[in-house]
Amino acid sequence: MDKKFLNLIISMIFLLALFSCSYISNYSAEKYCKKGKEFLEQKDFKKASQYFKKAINFNPQLKEAYFLCGKCLLKLKEYEEAKELYLKGLKEFPHEGEFYFCLGKLYLTLGKPAVAEGYLLDALSYGYNKSELHLALGNSYFLQGNFSFALVEYNKALSLAPSNYNILYNIALIYKAQRKYKKAFFYLNKMLSYITDNAERKRIKNLLTTIPLKD
Repeated sequence: MDKKFLNLIISMIFLLALFSCSYISNYSAEKYCKKGKEFLEQKDFKKASQYFKKAINFNPQLKEAYFLCGKCLLKLKEYEEAKELYLKGLKEFPHEGEFYFCLGKLYLTLGKPAVAEGYLLDALSYGYNKSELHLALGNSYFLQGNFSFALVEYNKALSLAPSNYNILYNIALIYKAQRKYKKAFFYLNKMLSYITDNAERKRIKNLLTTIPLKD
């Protein structure tokens, strides 16, 4: 048999084997991810996270599995494991803003707003320009006592999600702290247009009675 022809056959067999392995890995990853989603719907976060981890092991490029697994780990308060997961995701997707966002949110949960700020700004630089990003960045500034920067971010968040009453509440808190009571009253009162839960509406109405009508 011609040596060149033999080498061609060997190369083809090798490529076919690689393709088969890749197909099997991707199929297994999708299967585990689907199973993880089933447990996630049942709020069995531990089992769900285990399946998402298996999915990632079979296919480290399955981006969805990282975020779903991270969600489960946060519910389980496995913060260190969640951090390692997001950092692992960043190695696979170094320009994916959502991983930076998740790390920023995680550090807010851990009470480290300055660290969170850095990751959130990175997320923004990679194009993750969503309401939740600006809300989290506003929270990081708020917790560091930088109310002017926090207001800027909250207003950006509000422009992207006008009916998000959590943003309205945070803005009201800043104005109340600054003794700008008319503005605080305005934003608290505006919340009532979006809140449907009776208990929460009652809480806000009670809070409104504590706001002086003069600055």
